[in-house]
Amino acid sequence: MSPNRVLYTKSGQYLAAARLDDTSGVVDQSLYWANASSLDEARYLTAILNAPSLTELLAPLQSRGEHNPRHFAKLVWRLPIPLFDPANADHQQLVELAAQAEALAAATDVSGKRTFQVQRRLICEELERVGIADAIDALVLRLLSPE
Repeated sequence: MSPNRVLYTKSGQYLAAARLDDTSGVVDQSLYWANASSLDEARYLTAILNAPSLTELLAPLQSRGEHNPRHFAKLVWRLPIPLFDPANADHQQLVELAAQAEALAAATDVSGKRTFQVQRRLICEELERVGIADAIDALVLRLLSPE
């Protein structure tokens, strides 16, 4: 097993992804995961999966709950996500932005916040405040939009 796994939520209103580099970690039934061949590929994928534009592109494919789209499951992989190419400048820029996002997320104080949703919102607000979120989303939209 690769030491770099990409995890993402099985369902919800917003897709959330993270990189796990602990091979002893157990992933339960409410997450999907995939091995990445390298740290850079894992960061590339988490940047794409966390982009709001990806969630928007997924919405028409999702089943609907009482109020919102639900269940990302394997629908993510129906989108035209390019394979990671370390020679591609856009891919490398996503890797760098994902590394910055990881550092900012780790430095964001979410202590005392009991729910995943509140913690995620605080981190997203910080990523938006410093411009990382918009930079990632613009690159992802460019990669996934048909020309």
